Amino acid sequence: MLTEQNYRDAALKLNCEVAAIKAVDYVESRGSGFNKNGTPKILFEGHVFWRELEKRGISAEKFERGNETVLYKRWTRVHYGKGENNEIRQQREWARLERAISIGKGLPEAAIFKECALMACSWGRYQIMGNNYKLCGFKDVFDMYFAAGMSEAAHLDMFVSYVIKRRLDDELRDRRWTDFARSYNGPMYYKNKYDIKMAQAFLKFNK
Repeated sequence: MLTEQNYRDAALKLNCEVAAIKAVDYVESRGSGFNKNGTPKILFEGHVFWRELEKRGISAEKFERGNETVLYKRWTRVHYGKGENNEIRQQREWARLERAISIGKGLPEAAIFKECALMACSWGRYQIMGNNYKLCGFKDVFDMYFAAGMSEAAHLDMFVSYVIKRRLDDELRDRRWTDFARSYNGPMYYKNKYDIKMAQAFLKFNK
């Protein structure tokens, strides 16, 4: 659990308001980086999994049949874990991650499948994609995965490093939520109204 001092230290590094950081983590994970069972919150992106496999010379199309819920060429939210509450949705997201990893079971490239699957997840309180591990200060995605399971303070450190290296601290400092969301959440940010939600959350935490 993050303390006010954690937030103040991070805000000092980013030269922004504490409320700006709280706005991001509220929108990204409802202000909690872990599930009740102790696993970090995740969201699995099958199109990123596809892309990471292709980068390593593995034909994603070859493995698509029968794995359409975790391996697809273009972004879609259709396959996200569904359920009446967050815990059920998270259980299904973790099942999707495990399914993706299992595709490589018994193959010489099994370790590559696992690496690509971890890269295709967004992790923790700030939902940063695993393929950004370098920007978060890690030598590989496995180190990022390990850190994501440790603490929310580790999630905050990842966020600070990512924002600084992506040069998004100005957007956060100036409350340019549309610019921040476009870079942080990708070009489809507007479909989930990330910028509007962050602006609203900032007002809430800035009272």
